[in-house]
Amino acid sequence: MQNRWVVLALVVVARTAMGFQAQSVAAVGPFLVGDLGLSYARRGTLIGLYLLPGAFLALSGGVLGARFGDRAVVLSALGLMTLGGRGCRGRRVLAAGRRGPSRERRGRRAPPR
Repeated sequence: MQNRWVVLALVVVARTAMGFQAQSVAAVGPFLVGDLGLSYARRGTLIGLYLLPGAFLALSGGVLGARFGDRAVVLSALGLMTLGGRGCRGRRVLAAGRRGPSRERRGRRAPPR
């Protein structure tokens, strides 16, 4: 890319999106413990398993980038993420993270850590 400011803006947007994605499971942790009855150890295992595929995808992404070119791989990945986001739009899978505390939990304190 010719313009360094465009590259910087793309990196900032990508890193911000990664931050939201990586913290999404951790942010609903108290609800997982309270509503689903998970222990804190199982919650930690769930978060670790949720983030584990990123290590393998980062390695394979580097190999694909070297073979097909960075631009083609990044644009393909962006297209796949867009399709995945569109496919999940309005589904119940994402509604659980958006709705906040359940009716039963309102007014009660979060479980002790």
